[in-house]
Amino acid sequence: VQQYPSTRFCSPIKDGEYWACGLPIIIPKYVSDDFEFAEVEQIGFVLNDTSELSFSAVAQDLLSVWQDKTAYTSMRERCRQFVMKDRNVVVYQEIYRDTFLKN
Repeated sequence: VQQYPSTRFCSPIKDGEYWACGLPIIIPKYVSDDFEFAEVEQIGFVLNDTSELSFSAVAQDLLSVWQDKTAYTSMRERCRQFVMKDRNVVVYQEIYRDTFLKN
């Protein structure tokens, strides 16, 4: 997905599935809201742009987390906790039921 204002809320990948598996994401800035979650919740790595410098910086950050067992375990746990809180299907089922099945 190219970085344009119209793609602000477009998510080309299934970030929730990665997070549910405990995997951090790598995502370009301003593509979907997930880049904000990755930064704020510390559950991924954000590319500031598509330059080689940005890719290199993210790769270094990723490697440093993977090489530190405590940091890696902590990130995996944050990913799982985020999904359970933000992408919980039960919560959405209740909202849909209340919205569409009200008489």
